[in-house]
Amino acid sequence: MLAVAGVLCGILLGGRTGGALAFGLLLFGSLGVLFLIYIEVGRSEDRERAQDEQRRRELAGRQQDHVDSQRPPPVTRPRWKRRPN
Repeated sequence: MLAVAGVLCGILLGGRTGGALAFGLLLFGSLGVLFLIYIEVGRSEDRERAQDEQRRRELAGRQQDHVDSQRPPPVTRPRWKRRPN
């Protein structure tokens, strides 16, 4: 919207004032678009990172269940009392 307003100001006002307004509005409009693209890329990376973390947790849970089912029960050894010095 700011870029369109800048073009219209440049056409309708003319001269230095129109040129300055056109330049400023086009600049702010372009920066706004770049900012929105940057934010969207960051959000998509965050979503991808969260999905990867969830997959890792699910895979680790399945592997742990598999290991626990194959592991024999722990051997308990009697502890001998220590002799006093």
